[in-house]
Amino acid sequence: MAWKSRLCLSCLVPDGCLFAFAAHWRTLGSVRIGVLCFSEIVAEDVADALGHEGVAFVVRMDRISLAARDIGIRARCGRDQLRQSLDPVRRNHSRSSRKGTIVETGSAAGTIDDRRKSSGKSYAFDDAHDPSTPAQLWFQESDEGPILFIVFYTLACRWSQCVGCNLPMKMSSRHVPFERIVDQIDRVFALPEVVSQREAIRKVIVSNNGSVLDEATFSSLALMCLLAQLKLKLPNLETLALETRPEYVDVDELTFLARALAEGKSPTRLELAVGFEAFDDRIRNDLFRKGLPLEVFEDLVAKVAPFGFRLKCYFMQKPVPGITDEEAVADVVAAIDYLDALASRHNAEINMHLNPTYAATGTPLEEAFRAGNTRRPASATSPEPRRAAEARRCRSSSACRTKDWRPRVGPSSVRATRS
Repeated sequence: MAWKSRLCLSCLVPDGCLFAFAAHWRTLGSVRIGVLCFSEIVAEDVADALGHEGVAFVVRMDRISLAARDIGIRARCGRDQLRQSLDPVRRNHSRSSRKGTIVETGSAAGTIDDRRKSSGKSYAFDDAHDPSTPAQLWFQESDEGPILFIVFYTLACRWSQCVGCNLPMKMSSRHVPFERIVDQIDRVFALPEVVSQREAIRKVIVSNNGSVLDEATFSSLALMCLLAQLKLKLPNLETLALETRPEYVDVDELTFLARALAEGKSPTRLELAVGFEAFDDRIRNDLFRKGLPLEVFEDLVAKVAPFGFRLKCYFMQKPVPGITDEEAVADVVAAIDYLDALASRHNAEINMHLNPTYAATGTPLEEAFRAGNTRRPASATSPEPRRAAEARRCRSSSACRTKDWRPRVGPSSVRATRS
């Protein structure tokens, strides 16, 4: 076969990103493409989608652990000409770009720190932590068996403006490369506590104190490695929960996750855990600075529902100063009504996780507490939210949250609110 192009590119394409990938690359008629796929079926789809004339070779991949969603346009040759021709496509079409989340490594820390300061928070990041070791790890007890909760050490949450949240203080102000995150994954599955309970673990909750689906903080390649290890090492895993902000979720990624979690001895269901904090828009966005419009959350529900994935929404009772106990309870009940209607509309399963608010170190909420301008919710055990939830479709798990935050195993036991 005679080559008409001087450039040859080899890349990995996940199933879920196939057609988005094809749409981007069909426009580059002068570039020959070699594609590595997960299966023969996908390989055929790649050839069809790209057009046989543009495909140099298609190779089947059987091991998901070798794949990577985030290297879509990484070239094997380092020619400046190739790099210049591909950079515009990366900027315009990558998943990060669509989310508005591309951040250069050198500027990411400054942006995060600026946002931290702008929201009045005084904590510092933990740059001294060993990047090959998870930030936290512990087990939670449940009726179904032990739940493994892993907090990976990565670049801190790039939003970092929620006024009651100090979770980024356990993270790095600098980019943590995927190799170090993979090291963390290896350490988790080598722990005697994990090895001894591998058959019993039914649920794993994964966090990086920000957004696991933000590929700028948690490498996509590392996420794939994690999925492979979970399926290989925990044969009875029923649920995988990933904490994320809604804006980092897209349909291509959900499609891939659905396929990956269906592999193995038994299928694993995905749960996306999202910080909602308060239903009232003024409280949530103007006061707490969550940066979550209702339409963004509703778009998330519409994306997740067709896959049958579950949503878990973290709420905080009385999350900011100036709210009475009665107003806090009313906000929770209003949230239950809202989630119930949304779940019914999309035939989705939505679980409210209600947290009695406490003053996290290094936040404006702590300052208000010390100044006597706010106090913990006296109605934290109020039966009204539970009664409202029991009368509707969505379920409240407010009674479980205190137990959830009692770490039993891990490198550190610093407690922090989830946002």
